[in-house]
Amino acid sequence: MRLEAICHNEDETAALGARLARELEPGDAALLSGEMGAGKSVFARGLARALGVTEAMPSPTFMLMLPHRASGGLWVYHLDLFRLDGARAFRESGLEEAFSGVALIEWPERCAGAFGAAKRLFNARIEYGEADTERRVVIEREE
Repeated sequence: MRLEAICHNEDETAALGARLARELEPGDAALLSGEMGAGKSVFARGLARALGVTEAMPSPTFMLMLPHRASGGLWVYHLDLFRLDGARAFRESGLEEAFSGVALIEWPERCAGAFGAAKRLFNARIEYGEADTERRVVIEREE
């Protein structure tokens, strides 16, 4: 799977997240990369809403991981790894629990190599576009 899109606003970015949600199953992880403020959390919220999360989804920056109950008892784990450094820190923090549901992982490059327990990995790279609100998104499933 490979998908490239230009999103012109936050609603389109969230809708693209919802599109990826249709591909995800328990045990999968969506790795969300991009600069600060590029739209990773907007994408994650759109994805989680499509999975049935109805509660507010604040940023997990200071908590590292926030669990959310979705439709049918599915757990969606939203992680922010910005403050971690390496796969060992990821494992020592007990974050592998996220792979029991669907994991939405921001800043995955901070803990490269830590996601071997995931069933499948989907990379979503969100980059700034030409206009202030425009984003270029590339989604690929790792084989």
